[in-house]
Amino acid sequence: MHNKLFRTIIRFLFPKPPLVEELEDLSVERFRERLGDTPYTPQHFIACTSYKNPCSKAVVWQVKYKGNRSLTTLCGQLLHEELFRIVEDTISFNRGERILLVPIPASKERKQERGWNQAELLCQTMLSAGGEHIAEYRPTLLKRVRHTERQTKLPREKRLSNVRNSMEANPNDIPNGSIVVLIDDVATTGSTFKEAVRALTEAGVWRVHCLAFAH
Repeated sequence: MHNKLFRTIIRFLFPKPPLVEELEDLSVERFRERLGDTPYTPQHFIACTSYKNPCSKAVVWQVKYKGNRSLTTLCGQLLHEELFRIVEDTISFNRGERILLVPIPASKERKQERGWNQAELLCQTMLSAGGEHIAEYRPTLLKRVRHTERQTKLPREKRLSNVRNSMEANPNDIPNGSIVVLIDDVATTGSTFKEAVRALTEAGVWRVHCLAFAH
């Protein structure tokens, strides 16, 4: 009762857009329906929804800039389902593979500015949804070694050069036979994922799958 009253007061003092409040109250099934069809993505890259969908854009903005826990939880549940499919479709544990769940890292400056890394929030909700039983969470395996300009501020052709050589992974932190599943909130050109894949493969990761909420 007290929690419900507290949420009511917070909503009154800091009203959210009607679309956001509507999405927060949806079940996972209805949330999936509102997001629409899954977009086409290249091999080893999966997204739950198209960023062109107004609902998806609203969710990404809330997760990235507001740290919206309700929507992060819904996103994490959808991402967990995709993680399970990746494991089920492509991995044979007879070969001794280890699945590592790795968030796209944020620079220290960006994390201090927002107070969180949205990719880490998504990973944490994926683990809560059951991901901890099929993957090891490695939030520090991949590091951002250079602060970069926000990708959204740049034209598409400059996004790859903006993030080039901005990440690194320590080979000593990577077990033999590791398969990394990278997590991010949104991928448009895929430049950030490409840089992360480069750093991981150079460090000795056998295979990398990229999983984003929106594309």
